[in-house]
Amino acid sequence: MVTYPNAHIRAEAGDPRRFWNLVCETWSRIAEAGRAEIDAHWRTLLDGFDPQEWPRILLARDWEGRGPRDWGMCNEKGLSLHFFAPIIEEMPDDVAHLLIAHELGHVVEFARWRPGMPGSKADMEAAVWQITEGWGLPASALRRWEDLRRESLDKGDRNFVVRVHW
Repeated sequence: MVTYPNAHIRAEAGDPRRFWNLVCETWSRIAEAGRAEIDAHWRTLLDGFDPQEWPRILLARDWEGRGPRDWGMCNEKGLSLHFFAPIIEEMPDDVAHLLIAHELGHVVEFARWRPGMPGSKADMEAAVWQITEGWGLPASALRRWEDLRRESLDKGDRNFVVRVHW
């Protein structure tokens, strides 16, 4: 059964129906305990935010400060997730699920973070991948797709598509 997060999902670029389906399918693949942790975190943060607009999950044309390898972003302590439309549109569904799960993993990380906890960006990313691995959504498959895509583009192949099974 496909479920959906208690969030506002919208697309300012790309295919809105596909994006909605990708988010809902990803949400359904996350363990129930993970979904509950995300929901609880969102509820605690909503004080001061309009619940008609937050939390939000956006398929974006771009965003300020996005680097060339920034395909997704989680900010506002986990209340706002952005996904780079051109790369989501290029990804097969099973790969897009991994990227969406990764950003939802950052929400869990925000929920678990306490002031004074140490950690670099690399530590943060490793912790998120550990969370998503626990959900059965392995980082290795997304990295494999990224590597194959880069090799293909380096060779001049602009029609790169590959399914990654995990």
